[in-house]
Amino acid sequence: MVRPSLSSAVRIACAVAVVTLTAGCKKESPTPPATQATATPAAEAAASGVPSTSTAPTTAETANLHPAGASEGPFQITTNQPSYQTGDRQKVSVRTPESGWLYVGAINADGGVLLYYPNPSQPSGKVFKDRTINLPPESGLRAEEMWDINTALPEGVNKSREIVFAILSHQPIADLKLDWGVDQRDALTKAGILAEGAKPTTPGSKCFPPTDKHQVAWREYDITRAPEHVEKPAP
Repeated sequence: MVRPSLSSAVRIACAVAVVTLTAGCKKESPTPPATQATATPAAEAAASGVPSTSTAPTTAETANLHPAGASEGPFQITTNQPSYQTGDRQKVSVRTPESGWLYVGAINADGGVLLYYPNPSQPSGKVFKDRTINLPPESGLRAEEMWDINTALPEGVNKSREIVFAILSHQPIADLKLDWGVDQRDALTKAGILAEGAKPTTPGSKCFPPTDKHQVAWREYDITRAPEHVEKPAP
């Protein structure tokens, strides 16, 4: 799951595989920022009395993953690695075949759906034809606005699947929230972009129904725990 944090280093811990999105962190500091909030979308929903919209894969599903794939066509999303280990830094690139509104995010391992872009540091999703959008950006933001995508896994999980996606829309998508950590599943399902019940273990081709209103590019990848971090089962 994407665990976003602003310059104040808010981190959202999960009980599933995660990609950590860290904004405004000084890379030279060896001390990890203090945790200010710990809640999964499911936990937050339970606390508020609202049913969770997250769809977490089962242990059997994560143990029997289909080969990671990607969408085809002129609209593509790429990552700097085909798979990741915990602690790797992820980079995402999108090439826009036409002008429109761009949304980039991921279906996290707990079924939550969060946005990388737009975001509080980059609130405008308007893009133009034949442009390459690199995330996180390497320049153009103030130091306190910079952010990273750092791969991580929660306690008890040594491997998981996630799907990073890009949406190019003719019009802005209603009901999406730019705040870090907001689950966007309902808004994307309502817009007809995300299939009901889509999981990170679901083939990407089944997660995004065909539509003439949006172009969708997706790419699947696995996260495994680095050897020095592998958790051994209890005796």
